[in-house]
Amino acid sequence: MADAITLQVEGMSCGHCIRAVTNAITALDQAAKVEVDLAAKRVVAQTSLPRAEVVRAVEEEGFAVKGWNSAISVSCRSTNATDERAVHYTAASIRQNQLP
Repeated sequence: MADAITLQVEGMSCGHCIRAVTNAITALDQAAKVEVDLAAKRVVAQTSLPRAEVVRAVEEEGFAVKGWNSAISVSCRSTNATDERAVHYTAASIRQNQLP
């Protein structure tokens, strides 16, 4: 049975964003049902995928998921590009359970 996963997602603003997020999730779970609310910045996915996979799929489309490594996301935007790159690689390593 599919669970409902609700994400707060930053950066979505148009129909292309809706398609990108929906396609990213359904590419991993063809049976997933995805609802995107642009005004609320919310994605609700009825899927059997683990939450981490849904988050990764959305982030790989270029969107920021609030509440998921949110301290990293906020701090990297307030620092310089070198720090942002380091944070990006660190977050990717954490998701993959490996160090760079």
